[in-house]
Amino acid sequence: MTDQVGRSKRPRENEIDVKPKHAFMKVGDERPDETIENPEVRTKYTLAGKIVREALNVAISMCSQPGSMTKEICTACDEFIQSACEKVYTKTLDQYTQSTLAKGISCPTCVSVNQVVCHFSSSNESIELKEGDIVKISISCHIDGYPTMACHTLCVAPIQKISEEANMEATEESSIDISLLSYRRLALIHACEEAMAAILQQFRPGHTNKLIADCMSQVADKYNVRVLPNALSHEMKRYILNGRNVIVNRTLLGASSRDAHEFEIEANKIYHVDVLFGMLDKSVEVGTRDVFSFPTHIANVTEREEPKMFDLVPSDDHASTIFVRNVNRKAIRPKTANEALVIVKHNFLAFPFLGDAVFPESKAKSGAATKSLVENNLLDPLPVLESKKYVTTARFCCTVLVTSKETIVLCGGPLESGSSSVINQMRSHPINATSLEAVKQRISNESLARKICGPVEPCLELSNKSG
Repeated sequence: MTDQVGRSKRPRENEIDVKPKHAFMKVGDERPDETIENPEVRTKYTLAGKIVREALNVAISMCSQPGSMTKEICTACDEFIQSACEKVYTKTLDQYTQSTLAKGISCPTCVSVNQVVCHFSSSNESIELKEGDIVKISISCHIDGYPTMACHTLCVAPIQKISEEANMEATEESSIDISLLSYRRLALIHACEEAMAAILQQFRPGHTNKLIADCMSQVADKYNVRVLPNALSHEMKRYILNGRNVIVNRTLLGASSRDAHEFEIEANKIYHVDVLFGMLDKSVEVGTRDVFSFPTHIANVTEREEPKMFDLVPSDDHASTIFVRNVNRKAIRPKTANEALVIVKHNFLAFPFLGDAVFPESKAKSGAATKSLVENNLLDPLPVLESKKYVTTARFCCTVLVTSKETIVLCGGPLESGSSSVINQMRSHPINATSLEAVKQRISNESLARKICGPVEPCLELSNKSG
């Protein structure tokens, strides 16, 4: 799952062109000089990864405290990437057009809060980050069409002084319960990050996509969370974020899935590794006494129905602002639409882009042009995807370069995701084995108790060991 999570339409590599100057080439027909065996190509991937890492650090610092606005974060990161790209390969010319190399954003920065999982770029609306929010940051960059992408999840200043804020309305029991909910969100983030670390240890030539998917599922089972069915990892190529070889969670999609064909990780390839976990969760008001009360159909969900509970769905509250060119379609007659299509091909290649960026000087003109292109199937809107009610998600993504001797993380990954800070946040909560056991005894539904307390138990053990 690149940042095109859950897309139903995926261009077939051997049928699509990229831009006018490469009209005679097909994306996916990778020439030897376009693989990482070419030192120059490897340098471009590495440089794009470095820019993403730096932009991700900017986003994380802006999200660390309540009060930040998602639109400001997205804008700051996109501007950072554009500025950084302008400083590299300034004298290198494209061999086809003899102009400066194409470089910049390969998918707009997205800051997705709580139930929202991806494709929320905040170009038309902005959300203020609050204490306890789970924030998923996705950033992408390309140099000369060679893309890298990373995603990071964090919890904004977890709720700690709940009883004080409630003016002592909350009892000691309910205060522990609410703190447990906050602790569980940190546990979800940690589980997702641990899965990424485990996958990277297995991500080497000769290992299969099934082995990687099984590794992901094992960590999810350890923490009693679910791998979301929309979690897709892809091979990446020049101009392509989501290549043909796909890693899916077979336990959810089934071995008969069209994208579930088995393949081996190959040397001298680039891969986008995506881990998306979800768990049963709820938002509560300060002072509530009924923290673990869920609707009957949620608390007593059957094993057969449970996977559907974790499906991602298009948001009814947020309109699509990110689009991607349908490269299989030819141009249409309306002048404005064709003008827009030329701009899209030239500025964004085959990568996703903000609709408002087509004609930056006029949102109205951009809106009319993108609407016409969508109606004629020349653009595909990427819907804002979110989890269903009572489900919270965490996501980590990284881009890796695989050689015959090693796997190199270009951007994202556990080394940059701040595991120690998550553990430190956990220690600030008044949760221990005794309080957890007391919560278990109060929940009559054994299955629900396992879902509530399951993510916490391994983290308590880890916190105690590291403490």
